[in-house]
Amino acid sequence: MGADAGYDTLLARVSERLAGLRDAVFTTDADVDWSLADRFVAALPAELQQEYTCATCARFIAEFGGLVTIDASGAATPLVWAPDPAYEGLAPAVAALAERVAAAAVTGVYLNPAAQWGRAEHGGFRHLAGAVDASVRHVHPVDSAHQRRAELAKDFASLRRALLDEYSSDHIDVALGLLRGEKLFRGEKILGVAEWLADLDQRLREAAGKRYRTTTKRRQAELRDNLLWRAVAAAPPGFCRVRSTMIGTLLDDIAVGKPYAAVERAFRQKMDPLSYQRPQAKPSRGNLRDAEALIAKLGSASAFDRRFARLDDLETLWRSDVEPPAASTTSASSDGRAQSVFAGVESRDDSPKARALVGAGAQTITWEKLRRTALADAARIELWVPTTAHFYAFVTAVDPDAACVVQWDREDRRNPVTWYTHSAPPAAVDWSLTSGWHDLTAISLFPHQWADEAAFAHQTPGALLVVAGCWPKREGTGLFPEFLRAEYRPIRASVEALMRARELAGRDQASACGVALRAGVQPPQPLRLRVHPRGRGVAREYAVDRWD
Repeated sequence: MGADAGYDTLLARVSERLAGLRDAVFTTDADVDWSLADRFVAALPAELQQEYTCATCARFIAEFGGLVTIDASGAATPLVWAPDPAYEGLAPAVAALAERVAAAAVTGVYLNPAAQWGRAEHGGFRHLAGAVDASVRHVHPVDSAHQRRAELAKDFASLRRALLDEYSSDHIDVALGLLRGEKLFRGEKILGVAEWLADLDQRLREAAGKRYRTTTKRRQAELRDNLLWRAVAAAPPGFCRVRSTMIGTLLDDIAVGKPYAAVERAFRQKMDPLSYQRPQAKPSRGNLRDAEALIAKLGSASAFDRRFARLDDLETLWRSDVEPPAASTTSASSDGRAQSVFAGVESRDDSPKARALVGAGAQTITWEKLRRTALADAARIELWVPTTAHFYAFVTAVDPDAACVVQWDREDRRNPVTWYTHSAPPAAVDWSLTSGWHDLTAISLFPHQWADEAAFAHQTPGALLVVAGCWPKREGTGLFPEFLRAEYRPIRASVEALMRARELAGRDQASACGVALRAGVQPPQPLRLRVHPRGRGVAREYAVDRWD
């Protein structure tokens, strides 16, 4: 290759564009009728054509020359070609490729694990090439770039069919209204995908509306498809397969005109925690073999050994200043339930002054207000445990260095803690407690909220009030398919069976168990709390009746 100033400029610009790439990249049919490398050479002045016929650069143009990025309006821009007079003698060839690629139809998402695209030096010459940022590379423990491209093509077909053929904007708006209005049981699980679909549907309508009135119908269709490809490339796992997810069943019910009561009833049945995303049949032998192979490839076998979490495993909003009573201060009553030896003995905290204030009535308050106003200055908090309540247990990995299998667990910020409860509010006695006042040892948000409270919007926000001496007499698994990373979805039946077959380790009265309050979930009765301030002052009683 020559060393003229135009070529030096082209090499620098291509390298800069690749280095600055942060968005998804897409393939096109730009070379369907004529190879881009041949088109490049043919557009050069005759005296430069032989000099710029290069096999190494031709390979770069064939692999990367037809790639585009797509902006928020659906417009496609060639990744490496932009007309510029600074290219001098090469300017006609660059302009020809830029024009051809800009007019091409998008055909898929481009994925490449390599850190360097192209070969910068070969045979003593410099060639078209550039390094790309790590965020652009496809690095996946299971799926190759080819496999992932094929999956994304299926996602595109599914999403296109759903939004252009199966569901109208009105259907999506009704679903979004029901979910935002908290009209559907556990609706927050799919609120995120509903909002995502509504936003994309709005963009598609704009592509066919006034904004593009001057464009042809073919161009409008291209813009819509480009917007769909852009959405597919950035979509969270499962969002594009509309018909095979809960949002699809909801939209189906709305589309056929079911009344609200029928829609709500069907949604509640499908979102039952005992069945939602949980396989109901035993795994097949083939799925078990696939699970063994996948877990071996990911090196995550030890991550499925789980134990009850302790306070040290939690990121807490509040910790008690007071040591909870030792376990030995309880004995069994005539009906077999644990009973405090000192039940009925008045303490200093139950002085006439404190009783007078508590007797004045509890202040009804939301969880969010309690968090803002009462927790910072609390030395001790007591919870009135009713006969039944929403009891939860936090669990975690036995091996702190086990591979990340939970969605919110990351190598740079470990958090393998999950949780379980039982389908109906259980009795206090089933969690080793009696009805009455009990000390809290800590208060913690649910694990998916620890790093970023808004990051996992499909999981219900909540707070666990860790009760001293609380632990379950009946275990759960604490590692459900809806908690797992996307790569484990194909083997969820085997994972479910595995967790049911294993026992949780580390169960004792120091476990992180207690009563939870969760957004959108009405407690059987308001949670009564006595908050004892640090320093002078008397306890205040609150009745927490809702999240916010």
